[in-house]
Amino acid sequence: MNTPHVYAMTLSPEPSLLWIGDAEHRELADVVTALRGAARVVECRTMSAAFELDPADDCALIVVGETFPGEHLRADYEALRRRRPATPLVRVYGSLCEGELRTNLPAAAIRLPWLRAARELTDEWRRLLCGECPSWGRPAASTDEEQLLVDVPAGSTEPIALESVGLAVRDPATAAWLHDLLQRRGIRPVRVDLAFAPNSEPPTSAVIWDQPLDAATTQSELTLLRRHFSQSPLIVLAEFPRVDVVQQLRAAGATAVLAKPLAVDELEATLRAL
Repeated sequence: MNTPHVYAMTLSPEPSLLWIGDAEHRELADVVTALRGAARVVECRTMSAAFELDPADDCALIVVGETFPGEHLRADYEALRRRRPATPLVRVYGSLCEGELRTNLPAAAIRLPWLRAARELTDEWRRLLCGECPSWGRPAASTDEEQLLVDVPAGSTEPIALESVGLAVRDPATAAWLHDLLQRRGIRPVRVDLAFAPNSEPPTSAVIWDQPLDAATTQSELTLLRRHFSQSPLIVLAEFPRVDVVQQLRAAGATAVLAKPLAVDELEATLRAL
């Protein structure tokens, strides 16, 4: 289906957002739904359909969904860049694209994992409409993380009404980073050692757990967490999360599943929503 479809939001006939890709794919469907609720979205299933659109239209942002490596060719990205050189280009990639070489895309395309895309894209779209410089407007020489996480040390000034948060995190550097972040937000960090689980309910407002890569350890630690922190919301940090893994974690009691590398504003928004 190469015919573009237009979805208009009811409150604002602002500049359009161009989506290219499979809007019904299980990892991308929620992203497209969120975008439809925030912007006037022009949808094209393929790059060739997007090339048929008038490059002089009011498109303010291009988002390309890619469910597997090579779904859209490098030559197509380059052709899209030539047709719309002034329009920011963001690529939302599915779990099958994790770990691929970054050299198969032009530097102008900013990469965004599917699990973070819905919230981050809608937030940045609203910033764009307000005249603020979105993260993808920063220099192309910076890395994806630098562009998406610029101004991270400052973070949001909105308060987080939590007294304490447990940290079940193995990596010392990650644990220290989260410890410092929580303290700067006025939250007391509490170290959780799953090898020596407490006998009584610890007084924590939430628990952040770094999910192990192997299934057996994941299951045993998840059982311990749900047993000893049954009343505390559980935030899972997951490496390369796929749809089925996210669904399993949520079914097992996870309040939220956040993809690594972790975005500070996403963690803060999750804590604030508890």
